[in-house]
Amino acid sequence: MVDLVESIHIEAFVHATESRNKVLKAMLTFIPEELRSSLKISEYKVKGHYGNPIRILRVCIRKNSESVAKYIASLLSDDDKRILLTTLNDRIGNGNKLYLRFDKQYALLGKLKLSHSGSVIKVVISFKRNVELREACKQVGLIS
Repeated sequence: MVDLVESIHIEAFVHATESRNKVLKAMLTFIPEELRSSLKISEYKVKGHYGNPIRILRVCIRKNSESVAKYIASLLSDDDKRILLTTLNDRIGNGNKLYLRFDKQYALLGKLKLSHSGSVIKVVISFKRNVELREACKQVGLIS
């Protein structure tokens, strides 16, 4: 079987009122435990609109990206998979990318829940350009 997933990018903002370690712990929910020690976390310091300090944490996964996508799919509830299926066209971007936003607080508890709120962890799954995205999402288990 040919790999379907090229890479996965995970990103979260750490606001001044949040704990960096808690946000990082929430981000690690998306990664199988056996892969966590080999991750490289990038961190950027920026200022918000009102000058407030914000840290941006990013992880890029290229090796084992398909197994990470399957792991994420295994943590999704059936309800979220149905929501993803019905909103799939709105989540697809150029370059065969799937854009997902997850509730940061649920992730801190070790659970995944799709979200539209501002306090989210963003996940971008880049599928290989030669695959049909809807079918690839089915094969990795993100939708039924």
